[in-house]
Amino acid sequence: MKKKVSLCLCLSFVGLSLFSQTEIPDSLKAPKSDEVDYAQEVVSKLCDPSMKGRGYAKNGDKLAADYIANEFKALGLQPFGTTYMQKFNVAANTFPERMDLQLNNDILMAGTDYIVDPSCPSIAGTFKPVFVTRKDISNRMVLIDKLRDSKETLMLVDNSNREGETPEQSKRIDKLIESMKTDNKVQLKGVIIYNNKSKPTWGTSSTLGIRPVIYITRETDIASVKEIKVAVDAEFKPAYETQNVVGMIKGAIKPDSFIVVTAHYDNLGMIGKDVNYFGANNSASGVAMLLTLAKHFKVISPYYSVIFIAFGGNELAYAGAQAYVASPPVPLTKIKFLVSFDLAGNGSEGIKVVNGPKYPALLTQLTKINAYYKLLPKIDSRATAPISEHSVFDEKGVPCFFIYSLGGSMAYHNLNDKPELVPFTKFANYQNLMIRFLETFK
Repeated sequence: MKKKVSLCLCLSFVGLSLFSQTEIPDSLKAPKSDEVDYAQEVVSKLCDPSMKGRGYAKNGDKLAADYIANEFKALGLQPFGTTYMQKFNVAANTFPERMDLQLNNDILMAGTDYIVDPSCPSIAGTFKPVFVTRKDISNRMVLIDKLRDSKETLMLVDNSNREGETPEQSKRIDKLIESMKTDNKVQLKGVIIYNNKSKPTWGTSSTLGIRPVIYITRETDIASVKEIKVAVDAEFKPAYETQNVVGMIKGAIKPDSFIVVTAHYDNLGMIGKDVNYFGANNSASGVAMLLTLAKHFKVISPYYSVIFIAFGGNELAYAGAQAYVASPPVPLTKIKFLVSFDLAGNGSEGIKVVNGPKYPALLTQLTKINAYYKLLPKIDSRATAPISEHSVFDEKGVPCFFIYSLGGSMAYHNLNDKPELVPFTKFANYQNLMIRFLETFK
């Protein structure tokens, strides 16, 4: 799930109260079942370090796509044509090699102590930084002097203290900091921004920034930093070939009409050679839901044909969905309904259905099934929102839901989103609900 391409970094507290969580509480652990066993296997495979975070460096996306294609083949899904792969190109900034930062003699760890902006270009060297506070930035003459001194070095911004600022002042200072990062009229070698009140939530970028930007989140005596050593190797790929993975189970009654089940398999990849963003809940768990549904419908022939799509390019403005609707293997008008899954690995507090109010009859049907079989604690809904691939289809008039589970670990776009912290608490019930719901389309 992604709201937009990250051209600058979002450092958020949302869901990070569990950032240091190391194990699943007993109350959230899922009962053993075939569905859970297979889902855990899928998530484990997709999050293996060999998958390189399923990003666009070191073929991580291709390794993950190959695994999913092999699962499609093993389950007996039909490809459209000779391959499950639907190729398309994306622009992506990647960080395949060096990722080093040292403040004085203190070596910081990427992904936990600091992160680079996703659009960060390469930089290497030793710098004597120019230190500036938010109070300094609010003073025009002080800021001009600081910027002049920073032309050949790094600006080190202490962004941690807003005490005494009015809302208007805070907004103005934030805007000035943003201009340091992105305005080509500002002459800076690079910007280091310190905020120990934030947590390192990373993103992706389809553009290359004009200067390096690094965010430090670890508690540090930032005013005492007199020397910064940095080495960041960025590799911008303006036309990188990636892929969706697409397969189909033919319908028994009306094979020329379609239900579509989707999830995205790509993730943030790696930050440097050693730091791997596993993306277990986001969204290896969504792919696990997709594959468990494929297993069911291969055994129990569906009324309509069912297309299963594992999307690439989610983290880059839903590029995979855009590529699919631009060249669909079947007319979009033949799609009766589409459902997109993400963050599917929890469920202890139920699910959220995006687009529910737009299709009240379908939402009511889903809610009635859940109440009758007592599968999930609750079903919430929210209005149409462009936060997943479903929105690309929604714009084309395809009836669709985007669903994510509630409860459990809320780790998202950080290093804590790893397989051992995905509880699958209600996964089997959630899958059962979706089977019964999709089987009502006749």
